[in-house]
Amino acid sequence: MEFCFSMTKIFLIEWPENLAGIARELQKRSCEILYWTGVGLHGSSNPLEKEFPQTIFQNSYDSLQGLDPSRVDSASFEPLSRDVIRRFFECEAATLAMMDRIDYSDVPVRRRKRLYYKLLKYWFGVLKNHTPDAIVFSVTPHLVYDFVLYWVAKDLGICTLMFIPTRIPERLLLIDDIEGGSLRLTRELEGTRNVRFEDLSKDLQDYYISQTTPKNSSRFPFYTHADLYKGRIKVVYVPSLARVFASIVRGDFLSRAREYSNRIFFTKSRLLSFDAQYTGLGYQMKLLEWEKAKREFEKEYRSLVSPIDWNKKFIYAPLQFQPERSTSPEGGIFADQFLMIDILSHSVPSDWVVYVKEHLSQWTKGGTHAHQGRYRGYYKELAAFPNVRLIAPEILSNELIAKCEVVSSVAGTGSWEGILNGKPSLMFGYPSYKDCSEVLKVSDVQSCKAAIQKIASGWKPDKQKVLNYLGAFDKASIKGRIEQGVEKTSLASPEENNKAIAEGIYGALRS
Repeated sequence: MEFCFSMTKIFLIEWPENLAGIARELQKRSCEILYWTGVGLHGSSNPLEKEFPQTIFQNSYDSLQGLDPSRVDSASFEPLSRDVIRRFFECEAATLAMMDRIDYSDVPVRRRKRLYYKLLKYWFGVLKNHTPDAIVFSVTPHLVYDFVLYWVAKDLGICTLMFIPTRIPERLLLIDDIEGGSLRLTRELEGTRNVRFEDLSKDLQDYYISQTTPKNSSRFPFYTHADLYKGRIKVVYVPSLARVFASIVRGDFLSRAREYSNRIFFTKSRLLSFDAQYTGLGYQMKLLEWEKAKREFEKEYRSLVSPIDWNKKFIYAPLQFQPERSTSPEGGIFADQFLMIDILSHSVPSDWVVYVKEHLSQWTKGGTHAHQGRYRGYYKELAAFPNVRLIAPEILSNELIAKCEVVSSVAGTGSWEGILNGKPSLMFGYPSYKDCSEVLKVSDVQSCKAAIQKIASGWKPDKQKVLNYLGAFDKASIKGRIEQGVEKTSLASPEENNKAIAEGIYGALRS
């Protein structure tokens, strides 16, 4: 889709206060911000209200609940029709599944649907009343309310723009469709040939070297296995008498008692969820419950682990952490990773096996919603396939990539790492690297069998074509970051970062 309009009335969706500098740059470029959602944008206490007096602000918590901001009255919005609901069946199915990330209390399906219909009606009303030229998402919409908005905008023919973080640090792609990819990257790929390694920018050269050097690539995202387990949710336990006595001796008993009481009785969960925030003891009990669930899932998985037979031909299929953006929505229907494993199991030759490895963060550093990504019996169902084996999650991916026949993932890093290292890779979803010609796109048993037969006949990714992709990516991507905390280092100052991102948005709007 090309953007051919001249007006610049926009919505900024999921733009927290720390991204306000980008909004200011857009305003300088004659962009009128009609509506703005994000964490921390709380009504009269929002410091941006005075700076953007004509903008409707709504914090993410209210957006998720479908609550009206002060200048919106949804009571007059037209009710949903049967035709609209039918037209959005695909959106409904994806949204109800996406609600796993906001369901902390086993909400019944009827209540999930009630919220979905509420959001669908709300965004139809808002978009018809305010007629924006474009909706600009800070990242692929994945927080339920923004995903519904994305679908409504598409239905009404309103331009959507979103940043998709890539596997390359501080490189962003600006796309207009979750499944469609980057128009600018597609154009660059058409004319890019014979790229040499030295033609790439320094950061891409460094990244390529790091990913193709065995001692550096495919390690855990944290230093050691022990570090992962240190990242488990912190729950406030009753202190032992010995610790109480030691505190008295040190003279800090009163300050520690106050801190302990605050955590026990007043700590708020600050979760994007269906219900009001958990507080105090209720929150602590929930943390214990969620941590127990994750431990049970880990126990089930480890009871089913099989040793690796390195002499067998195998597909390496690393599972992705869930619930998260990288599978929902970027995995499409394959956000249910079981569907991928099912297809692989029915497609591999009789003398091959599928080695499935869980993402360790699913049980450790996954935060408060990691327990929602699996259920009791999930791993038993995976292990029930006769040619599927669950393997120890501590085995490093670089070793598995080096020795496998094929890497397969829904939309994860594993397939991209495989391509960079000359290993055939399958992709089921819509990751940031989907435009690379050397990753094999599959969606059913027929396409999967065809890909595996091609690989069994000796096909491997063409290194020159991978370099061509990186060369086109170098030109099409934006140097900067938009997700807070994704990387600890920065390639540019905050001001340069803001200008680069704003210019990317403005350029897309005017192209």
